[in-house]
Amino acid sequence: MSEQKLSVHIVTWNSAQYILDCLASLHGQTFQDFTVIIIDNGSRDDTIQLIKQEHPAATVLRNSKNLGFAKAHNQALKLSTSPLVCVMNDDVLLESGFLARAVAGFDAGEHIGSVTGKMLKLTQTSKYSTLTDKFAHAKVVDSCGLVVKKTGEVIDRGEGQQDDGTYDQRQKVFGPSGALALYRKKALVDISADEEYFDESFFMYKEDIDVAWRLQWRGWESIYIPEARALHRRTAAAKGRTLRDKVQGRKNKSRLTNQLSYLNHLRTMIKNVHGVVLLKMTPWMLVFEGAKALYMLLFETRTFVVVKTLLGEYGQLHKARKYIKATKKQKSSHVAKWVH
Repeated sequence: MSEQKLSVHIVTWNSAQYILDCLASLHGQTFQDFTVIIIDNGSRDDTIQLIKQEHPAATVLRNSKNLGFAKAHNQALKLSTSPLVCVMNDDVLLESGFLARAVAGFDAGEHIGSVTGKMLKLTQTSKYSTLTDKFAHAKVVDSCGLVVKKTGEVIDRGEGQQDDGTYDQRQKVFGPSGALALYRKKALVDISADEEYFDESFFMYKEDIDVAWRLQWRGWESIYIPEARALHRRTAAAKGRTLRDKVQGRKNKSRLTNQLSYLNHLRTMIKNVHGVVLLKMTPWMLVFEGAKALYMLLFETRTFVVVKTLLGEYGQLHKARKYIKATKKQKSSHVAKWVH
């Protein structure tokens, strides 16, 4: 059998509620030159049984425990022989033409390392029974790629905004959201270290941002294709970008989510922010990180304790930073153009 052009990777963990809808949207694609690899992180519900019953052609690797998003996707990448890969969350639904349009984005040139489409928020799921109806009533943007802020935050472009045509232009972006991202396998191999594509120390959260930074430093570009549309539940997302929204969003998240998100944000900054990028960010970053640290010391000490973890692994992070700086192909002045 000839090699398939695309390999779609899904990591599951007690995903019985979502996985069949996700796979159904995959198998309804107009583009069919793909295989599906599912890495299960120790599910204890009916996830595996449902996959085997309804989609026996999918390759399934079962881990005895939850190894995290990054390590599980690295397992899938090592199994894949396709030149293109799609990293996809189990709570994402694809419009029928998504893969065809996203895969075509790589035709722009060998320098394209990743492609992202327009993800809209999936709401009122019980009210609309068909996928067509769900898309027809999806009016709020979830992600149109990633945006780097001067504060050091990397956020989803357009999140929470009305889908009013603002994000209907095809263009280069900093990188894709890891909830649904297509990568050129060659690009991921290019940025890998010790056979890790995603940094496995991250476990979950921000690993897509770390990959986007590393791809930029190596000169790989990312393209946003608005015609490639998908829906995403993203139940843990914040509801807005104001200070009040952010505080309330943190209160609504679990302790583990806040801890890992903060820890991995700091890891990403230490590894990837240097040169002109660091100079451009520093004034804003000092204020933002200082205010955040003060808030945590006063109201969220259980999150701030991860700084101890960070200090314990600083030598390892400094080594990764030196490696990224020594092997970069892109000037820091060029990468700094993504900072807004």
